[in-house]
Amino acid sequence: MYQRRYDLDWLRVGALGLLIVTHVLFVYRIMPWRVQSEHAGLWGTVAVEALAPWRISLVFFIAGAATRFMLERHPFASFVQNRFMRLGVPLIMAVLVLVPPMLYVTDPHAAGHNYFAFVVDHGLHARELFSFWVPDLGHVWFLPYLLAYSFVTALVWFKAPTAFRAASDWLAQRPVILIAAGLAIMFVISDAMLKPVYGRSDMFFDDPAGHTRCLPAFLLGALLVRADGFWKRLEKAMGWLGPAAIGLGAVYLAMVGSIPLGETLPASRIAAATGATFGAFTILAILAFGARHLQRESDAMRYLGDAIMPVYLLHQPMIIFSEVWLKASHLPVWMELPLVLASASLIPLAIYHFLIRPLPALRILFGLKAEAPAMSPVPPVTGRMQAL
Repeated sequence: MYQRRYDLDWLRVGALGLLIVTHVLFVYRIMPWRVQSEHAGLWGTVAVEALAPWRISLVFFIAGAATRFMLERHPFASFVQNRFMRLGVPLIMAVLVLVPPMLYVTDPHAAGHNYFAFVVDHGLHARELFSFWVPDLGHVWFLPYLLAYSFVTALVWFKAPTAFRAASDWLAQRPVILIAAGLAIMFVISDAMLKPVYGRSDMFFDDPAGHTRCLPAFLLGALLVRADGFWKRLEKAMGWLGPAAIGLGAVYLAMVGSIPLGETLPASRIAAATGATFGAFTILAILAFGARHLQRESDAMRYLGDAIMPVYLLHQPMIIFSEVWLKASHLPVWMELPLVLASASLIPLAIYHFLIRPLPALRILFGLKAEAPAMSPVPPVTGRMQAL
């Protein structure tokens, strides 16, 4: 019987929200991004690295869990249609509508071109992949991964259900420490072995480091979300998972300032391995916290759960446009950073509330159901409160 996990709804909102915060911090890290503030420095890099080892993998775990719930309720054709509408449609919309303006503002090739000429000549042929030119996927790079992982998981679910359930039952019986260690090993292989050699392309077909990091988290979500015994053991493990994550994070962030990350030097690989282990333990600690403290439904959760994907899709153009404008103003960082963060969150939220939420056509383009979720009815005002 289907039983919704409200903790994962809350964590989905939080995880995508942290992606928005991370992209704001990209403006302030040492490594150049699409735009870079004059206030960029080590502090921005450390802030990014505090989130980087776990934020996107948490999204993939939650997506895997959601996939399992949908597989239990939908036949194969209905499942494929649902995933395409929720992930494929916003992917296409973002690549055609949201990403090109960001490129136009930041790409040197835009000089001397009007916008539409730039999009035709460069915006939709931004990156070369195996001798083919493809669009820049920007901040929606992970949607093709989720689509592919969902479809493959569905094939196994429907064509080999016994094997799927056997894998789920076996994994559910493993101690939490072994699951944490296994996830950490996969993250270490990705970050300390594959990424220094192959990099991260975020283009699906040539991204071994990305798949080694994203796929295990997705599969854990799909295989473990129904395992009640695992969740009970995870809650009990919160007492040591949290301190372990904090300790590993402190060691990793101490390394960030002194070791060049992303290189093949032994010290860089050790730092990357430490960060990867920190990421694995942090994900499980967050899941344990959610399982214990976030098992409640509310209108706020329903509203934010509906809003978070449009807000996420819209946030990065707002970061680019606001930083290009603010950079010319030379504001101090204590003024500039809150303004960029507000532009990345409040403006997209306003667009969602007044334009996307009430209009079915826009809702579909942004990966939502045509109808907005119903809110709880407001109780009638009676007695003394009526006089107020």
